[in-house]
Amino acid sequence: MKRKWGPLIAAGMLCFSFSGSPADAALVDIAGNTHEKAIKQLYEQDIIGGYSDGTYKPDANITRSQVVRLLGRFIVGQGYEIPEDALTDDRFEDVPIKSDEELLQLSALLYEEGIFQGASGYLNPNNKMQRQHMAVVIVRMMHDVFGRDLIADYKHRGFKTSITDIHKAIDNEKQEAITALEYAGITMVKQFNPTDTVTRGQFASFLVRALQVAQIEKEPDLPSESNRQKKESSSLADKQEISSEGLENKTEAEQAEVQAPVQSSEQQVAEIPVKGEGSQIPETEDEKVEQEVDFSKVKSASIVAGTPLYASRNMKNQVGVWQNESFVVPITYLADKHLVIVSAGGKKYYVAPDAVIPAAEESVPGKSTVLGAVRTEQAFQIVDAPNGKAILTGNRVTKLQVVEITDKYYKVKLGQKDGYIAVSQTYINTRKNIKLTEATAFSAEGKAAGELAAGAVIKASGFDGAHYKITVSGKTYTFPRQAVVETDEASGLTTVVPSKYPEVITAQADTTVKLSTGKVVGTIKANTTIELKNITASAGIIEFLGGAGYVDLGDFTHTDIVNPAKNVTHLEMEYQLKVFSLLYPEFTELKAIGKSVEGRPIYALRVGNGKKEILMDASMHAREYMTTNVLMEMIDQYSYHYIRGSKFGSYQVKNVLDQTSIWFIPMMNPDGVTLVQNGLNAVANKDVVRKINGSSNVARWKANIRGVDLNRNFDATWSSIILTPPYNVPAFKNYKGIAPFSEPESQALRDFVLAKPFKSYITYHSSGQIIYWGYDSMSNHTRNYNLVKSVANVTGYSVVPPNPKKPTAASESWFTKVKKMPAMTVEIAKYSNEGPVSFSQWDDVWRRNQTVGLIGATEASKR
Repeated sequence: MKRKWGPLIAAGMLCFSFSGSPADAALVDIAGNTHEKAIKQLYEQDIIGGYSDGTYKPDANITRSQVVRLLGRFIVGQGYEIPEDALTDDRFEDVPIKSDEELLQLSALLYEEGIFQGASGYLNPNNKMQRQHMAVVIVRMMHDVFGRDLIADYKHRGFKTSITDIHKAIDNEKQEAITALEYAGITMVKQFNPTDTVTRGQFASFLVRALQVAQIEKEPDLPSESNRQKKESSSLADKQEISSEGLENKTEAEQAEVQAPVQSSEQQVAEIPVKGEGSQIPETEDEKVEQEVDFSKVKSASIVAGTPLYASRNMKNQVGVWQNESFVVPITYLADKHLVIVSAGGKKYYVAPDAVIPAAEESVPGKSTVLGAVRTEQAFQIVDAPNGKAILTGNRVTKLQVVEITDKYYKVKLGQKDGYIAVSQTYINTRKNIKLTEATAFSAEGKAAGELAAGAVIKASGFDGAHYKITVSGKTYTFPRQAVVETDEASGLTTVVPSKYPEVITAQADTTVKLSTGKVVGTIKANTTIELKNITASAGIIEFLGGAGYVDLGDFTHTDIVNPAKNVTHLEMEYQLKVFSLLYPEFTELKAIGKSVEGRPIYALRVGNGKKEILMDASMHAREYMTTNVLMEMIDQYSYHYIRGSKFGSYQVKNVLDQTSIWFIPMMNPDGVTLVQNGLNAVANKDVVRKINGSSNVARWKANIRGVDLNRNFDATWSSIILTPPYNVPAFKNYKGIAPFSEPESQALRDFVLAKPFKSYITYHSSGQIIYWGYDSMSNHTRNYNLVKSVANVTGYSVVPPNPKKPTAASESWFTKVKKMPAMTVEIAKYSNEGPVSFSQWDDVWRRNQTVGLIGATEASKR
């Protein structure tokens, strides 16, 4: 006689997006389906339901959360109770409190009853159910709900699987479960396809077969036979209908067998052992006395050694044994079930009252800060001291709350006393964040790289049994397992947002790494070379174990920041100047001395600590942007040798720049340079520029963005310049503007020069490999000529004789006029009239000009 399970929690058990289906309604999409009979049977017994449109969708994959709902509702119908704390204590990390209430309750039930254990604390509810996992869940249900230990039974009988691909199951547990299903006749396929997903129809067939096996009567054990005879006489498949899952892979004979009627449960079949029903207390005088205790008033007690510990109030799933009667612990009494709850390490255990000895005094739990959690191995024990005696032993993975770590042991609270579990009996789920409870050294690619600070929270990517690892951008970091716990705290390591200009830097000493909040997360060892990902106004940003770490760049040095043989844009120059100023605050200073027409900052960087100062600038003319590279490479080289106290050329750089500082303005005309490098779309006033230029080809452009030639806008014989067409109006070159210093760029240089006691000025232009110098009465001044001659000697450039009668309004002329100090214009590279200088000339340019700044500084130090 078939058992009718009757109504359970809800009318539908397998489908969850429905309004309900009448009991006598038919599912409209199962006719002719391989699994029609099984679906119909479960539907008629109210174990499953359909969608609101009357469909069942038998070929759709079933998810893990749907299986949880199905089996959870089913075992509730068998009398199991939902854990009393299901809505306040989540069992799975990815089914949090305040989420789906039913899923929270049923997943808690299945977890405590040992049917759904998850993967290291994760249910993965939205994942499709794999066949190998389905096998495990069904075998556990048979064991825990019906007391049928299929695995023990097939091993006892020496049953051997005939499934050819069982090796594809990921571990021994899955292989044993699949074999148990085959032994019981719940599956009869030759290829099980362990990693394939389970459809809704397939699961219905599996469940029907399992419920049929659960109804079969026991019989005495069978005598020993050959393996084949054992299989023929003991396999439950010989006593019942073959499973309908996977029918499409069966022979015609097998398909016919699927349609065969299920035989009566009164038939004699192989014995399937029945599991014990939990702790059954005998009716004794001792029991009668025990039950006279008013447990509602008992707050603390000791537990009799050898007492079974159960996972829930259902008292079905034994998960441990209490081993030590000397401990007094707080207890909670469940009056409605006449059960007692004890707690160890934040985990609740249920015991029968006859195992509880009320304590004379109340045990009040000591207040301790929970550091985080660890997970035990399958078998573990909590002891009363490191290397001490057992308090309790457990037989399933358990999450424990840790209050301290000492001597390779985690400390957990058991009332007023402490319990200890060896680190070797635990692991950390690397899907959770990891918190370090003490400073811990870490390595990069096998070499010591630094230390993680106590309290640091990070995200690990793996664990090899001894070390945790983090792999970022192809680089692997490792640190030892001790002194870590799982935590719900956020790491605080924000995502790295890299700049377009990554640089390589090297730590000069052990260097602190912080979060954006200022919290210290670790240190980097001296001489460690890392990539600078980005900067803030005051710090460098590196990639630290997968997130953004903030460091004081003053603790680092560079090797080679500037790539001078390519375009240096205004944005790249701006970034690199900021990097230099953060790397070397002890001998650099960065100032924005003004803004261009379109608002781009004009930067000046000081290199050196000398009280005497000189000035150098570049890119006054837009198409001459290669001069920016000359100054940027000087900054790179001079700072490199300054910090190391080494020579550059024949100059001891630190000695020179401790006497005379150099102020570099690498880009005087940022709008014009941006236009020439990136085209009309890169500037705001592109329509005006196109009209001024008379063409879309802006490669020849020299002026600022308003069509004013900045090197004709200074107040040095400005009024003598005669305007002739086409340069009497804004143009791509030569237009002097409506007045001296009419432009914000020339104003910025003017104000900066007037504010500083500069000893000399060198401005870089291109092209022609010549040097202009001299103005009015200063034209033949000896010290001016001495500087020019020194520069000419190292560059090999020709010196153009001064011509006081020719008006220029150039910056070099104006500087000499107002400062009465040497100034010159250096024209680099071979002559080019209609466009930028080719970078093919870079080596020659740099070879000739690399020490010009040091020459100027040295000459100025003498004055």
